[in-house]
Amino acid sequence: MPTTVVHAASLSPPAIVEALRRGRGFVTRHPRGAEVYLSAEHPDGRRAGMGATLTGRAGDTVGVAAVVRRAAGRRLVLIAGGRTLSTTALDTDDQTVTAEVPIAAGYVRAEVRGAPALDLRRLLASRLDMEALSNPVYLSASRADDSATPADPPPLPG
Repeated sequence: MPTTVVHAASLSPPAIVEALRRGRGFVTRHPRGAEVYLSAEHPDGRRAGMGATLTGRAGDTVGVAAVVRRAAGRRLVLIAGGRTLSTTALDTDDQTVTAEVPIAAGYVRAEVRGAPALDLRRLLASRLDMEALSNPVYLSASRADDSATPADPPPLPG
């Protein structure tokens, strides 16, 4: 029962459609499955969430935070610019994983994958299974005078 979770301004149909259009959300395997909330922050304090763009100079590095819930025993894979940036074993059901990503990567996204090794007792959490997948946070290199502040992402639930 794959489920799309969106960060909408309200529960009205127009707000939900707008959030979907902007890419503000993630897909999870099940309504009560793993959750992943991804954001990036520039050293000057500007932030962007999933679907938004964070701009900076070509040599800048941004801090990325992935808040993962209901995923103990699985792995978080951060992907930047088409390459695996990191893979982290998730030990608890509410964990934050951080990383540094160069603006030049173009985007960063997160995947929650099954357990690091096949567990015959929990086949639904096998190694290659996709448990959750975030939309990307886009990263854009621009001139110093052309770094508009992106729209603030909605607050994380809870």
